[in-house]
Amino acid sequence: MFSSIYIFRIGRYFEDLQVKHQVMYVGYIMHHSSHWFYLAKAEFI
Repeated sequence: MFSSIYIFRIGRYFEDLQVKHQVMYVGYIMHHSSHWFYLAKAEFI
């Protein structure tokens, strides 16, 4: 009983880490793509 709850909680913890990592990764890409977009826009103007 105890070990199965323990494993479940570890699994949930890693799921949360994975989701947070994906959110950070998407935010990182969006941040840098918008940065390059502004640079390109500035070059065209």
